[in-house]
Amino acid sequence: MLASTLCLSFPFPLLRLRPAVLLTAMDSFPEHNPEPTPEGIKELDVDELLKWIQQNHPKILKRDEPEKFQMSKISGKAFLTYAGDMQFFMNECNLSILTSETLANLAADIVRETAGKKRKLLSFMPCTPRRQQANNGAGYRQQAGDAETSNTASKGPRLESEDDDQLQELAASARRLRERIRQEIGKLDHPSISYSEDVVPRPKDVVSRPEDVVPRPENVIPPSGGAVSRPHSVFQLSNPTFNTKLPFPFVGYVVPRRFILDGEGDEENWFYTGWEKFTEVLDKFEHLIKDRRYATLTLRGTRGYSKSHLLAALVCYLAAKEKRVVYIPDCRNFIENPIDDMISAMLFAWADDESKQQRIMELNTQDDIYQFFRFQKNVIFVADQTNAFEDEEGDDGWTKMEKAEVCRWLQRCTARHKSILSSSTNNHTILTRHSNEIMYV
Repeated sequence: MLASTLCLSFPFPLLRLRPAVLLTAMDSFPEHNPEPTPEGIKELDVDELLKWIQQNHPKILKRDEPEKFQMSKISGKAFLTYAGDMQFFMNECNLSILTSETLANLAADIVRETAGKKRKLLSFMPCTPRRQQANNGAGYRQQAGDAETSNTASKGPRLESEDDDQLQELAASARRLRERIRQEIGKLDHPSISYSEDVVPRPKDVVSRPEDVVPRPENVIPPSGGAVSRPHSVFQLSNPTFNTKLPFPFVGYVVPRRFILDGEGDEENWFYTGWEKFTEVLDKFEHLIKDRRYATLTLRGTRGYSKSHLLAALVCYLAAKEKRVVYIPDCRNFIENPIDDMISAMLFAWADDESKQQRIMELNTQDDIYQFFRFQKNVIFVADQTNAFEDEEGDDGWTKMEKAEVCRWLQRCTARHKSILSSSTNNHTILTRHSNEIMYV
């Protein structure tokens, strides 16, 4: 999705080049040179990059895959730009799932290892295992370890009793929140109203006259099957004259300031006004779930047009319908607290499964979380304010690198799942993302 420039060196073991398919195109690349830095990899053309992969990682590309890789014209810059993005290598190179994932992970490991060494030099570890992350008022993660903590060490006891108690309370809060949302959406549900694929309810009359319809806009993907039955809550949430209070579907400490809250603790709610776009987004989401060509739906629009409220309402609706939704309400805060925010989102997504919640609370590192998502099915990611990953004026090199690393990790977590993202219209990076459908709101 997004990229950053990296310019740090690191050691990597050299392997001898096995018999290559495309030697003549790559004779200029020295056989025994140390592995190039990420900045050096960015300068490689496709032939040089292919030789580097074959020389240092000879088991990745097999049979006709070297030819496919060369035909794709993937440069070193693109290789690092799409670190962690398995779909990119599948679509652009026509490679197998296993090979695509291995290449995506290789690029991500290069970026992550370099960032880890940079952190150690700076004695500042914003995304490392077991750290006390900034702005985490809940304080449920202990500061310990460093960026070089091994996978074996990360499996050991992570939390002391006080931290464990706080995580247990967070999990219980997620269960209570999920139940409250189920009840609130249930209050909005009445007997389902059917309508044909060519019409949608007129929002201002949806409650009193559901049979009053207007033509469906051309840019709405029609539901399959000729007719669709919608719970009454869908029409309520799409009605501009409808106002309600909904529980905010996130148990992390920070709630974005763009949400007006009422109440305290478990009774905290936010104000929602219905929007016609809700039905359209739901239609597109259902189409996304069925269409294997697309993995991501991105909502784009000008600031102030309630994209965040629309997404939060959608999360409430999907959670009430027993969908497994991992909701990240603010990517800007997520950059500062990636592990804590993700754990909070996961505890809510699996609030109906206490044994799975227990497993989630034992996850310690970004890689632990990634491996967890690899073996889950039917997970839906919803991430708001993804433009936070864009480079901004005034960002120093470290800030850009931190954004890129967190973004690539998020991409790795979502690679096998469907995602709904939102971004402002000035975020152009998402337009280049593969398997992505854009909706303007």
